[in-house]
Amino acid sequence: MSIQSNLCSRLVVSGTLILAVLIAIATTPLHAQEPGVYVGFSLGIHHDVDVEISSSVRSAARSSNLGVQNNVDTSGTPLAFVVGYQVNEIFSVEGRYGQWGDWCVDLAITGTPPSGPPRDDRTISCVDDAAYAVVFARAGFQPIPWLYPYFLAGYQSVAGDSIVTDQSLDGDVRVSSTELGDYEESSVVLGVGVEFIPTEQLGVRVEYRLSEESYGNIDQETSVLGVGLIYRF
Repeated sequence: MSIQSNLCSRLVVSGTLILAVLIAIATTPLHAQEPGVYVGFSLGIHHDVDVEISSSVRSAARSSNLGVQNNVDTSGTPLAFVVGYQVNEIFSVEGRYGQWGDWCVDLAITGTPPSGPPRDDRTISCVDDAAYAVVFARAGFQPIPWLYPYFLAGYQSVAGDSIVTDQSLDGDVRVSSTELGDYEESSVVLGVGVEFIPTEQLGVRVEYRLSEESYGNIDQETSVLGVGLIYRF
């Protein structure tokens, strides 16, 4: 078979597939975002926490010839129940409440200062059994019948059990102390997502959310990649 014939065959096949997709889209019923109440759940499939130690701590450590390192460990799966109201085809308002997961930030300051003994200090800040509540404003559009890309903007509150362990080196002896308390932080949350609408009642979501918090000497950035299921009444 010649190159021209092979190219023509591929063009015919590609054109047929494109035409079939266009016909399918054109004949798919439009499941518009009608005003009304909806419920569902949101499940985080990837939860990441990044921290940055404040510049004042880093500057003080550098001036004393000390190094600063930090490590973050996360566990648990963010899971929330969703209740919302679709105002019109573009805007909706929704609230979520659920479990956020656990995380620990391990901050280490090590080195030998110009005067004094070597230092090997660690502060391990953990948050356990964190719950969160958030209110979102959601805006999107429907470029094709079964697809609804959207933007999220909201305000969330996260609360959990705080466990802070301080460890220091006193000569050859490591001294440790632990303080229990409550963790409470609020922050703005931004996100983007897309909702697939197979029927008038059901919606399947994939979304990415990002928030930033500051507490103590830590600036924290939390990101969640999640999926969700929505049912409209």
